[in-house]
Amino acid sequence: MDLKLIKKIKDKKINPKIASVVDVEPTIEDIMCRETWETLVEFQSRKILTSKLVSIPDYVINNMSAVVIASMMMKKAKLGLEYDENVEKSITYIISLLSR
Repeated sequence: MDLKLIKKIKDKKINPKIASVVDVEPTIEDIMCRETWETLVEFQSRKILTSKLVSIPDYVINNMSAVVIASMMMKKAKLGLEYDENVEKSITYIISLLSR
């Protein structure tokens, strides 16, 4: 950026305006990437799980959160990871919602 322009903005000689900002949530496909430990089948399974998470009735969850939760659930199942007690309770609760 031009230093003169920065100085003008700083001195408030010009007032840049932003017409509008569109808030678009990224899709699951935009966010997900295959983990190094995942096979292609496991990645596809995680993608399906993520889609199921965002479609739980009466439970609003955004795509980013669903991707993270599905990843945590898969790591727990596949790698045997254990999380903090509150996180474990949350995962158990979400699994119960999927089971309804």
